[in-house]
Amino acid sequence: MENEIAVCEGLGRIEQLITELVAKADTLQETVNRIEEKVKELKIDQNTMEAGWALARNKQKLTKEEEKMVKINCYHCGNTWDYKGNSKFWITCSECLRKISKKKLTEKTQKKKN
Repeated sequence: MENEIAVCEGLGRIEQLITELVAKADTLQETVNRIEEKVKELKIDQNTMEAGWALARNKQKLTKEEEKMVKINCYHCGNTWDYKGNSKFWITCSECLRKISKKKLTEKTQKKKN
């Protein structure tokens, strides 16, 4: 009989321990869920920052291209456009597709200024 009482007390203690472990597991799961939410938020913040950096880099590139841009007036057809190319000698008109000599263009521009 004493053995049975001891076994029952032991089972009661085991049930109590199991209940405590389940409660702790629930608490741990809640903590894990909160951590996962924070990680998602951080990833969103990181993606937003990366997108901002990409926009800033693109804006820098545009600014450099705008600095390089030159207003060109075709002396064949009269078309005017913003030239962004790197050619040293010839520019192709975007309208008539004829070649424009940079040297002649410079000479004509200087004559107009004088």
